[in-house]
Amino acid sequence: MRTVPFSVLFVALTLGLSACGGSDKDDVKSLAKQVASSDEKVCDHVTADFLKALGGSKKKCREAAKQDTGTTKPKVEDVKVDGDKATASLSDGKTKATLRFVKGGGDWKVDGVR
Repeated sequence: MRTVPFSVLFVALTLGLSACGGSDKDDVKSLAKQVASSDEKVCDHVTADFLKALGGSKKKCREAAKQDTGTTKPKVEDVKVDGDKATASLSDGKTKATLRFVKGGGDWKVDGVR
């Protein structure tokens, strides 16, 4: 597996997160599918620790999301839910990344990417 470039990292962070009301797996999968849309709304749905890693503020997070100009969008290959934690594997055919999610207060949030 190759190192995840920043553009893929940001695609992985740019989810327009909103719960679908289905099962947890369906909700996480739906959120992961939105990764490809490069929606800056994800910055409202990341954990505080992950926000720090993105520059420390929602404004900086949104600015970085706007700069994503990647043309190859990743596809969701696998979703696993274990209680209040989940992962979604993404691939654009060349690069792979795994999003980590945590659930708190009934909502899923992005907690990291590797």
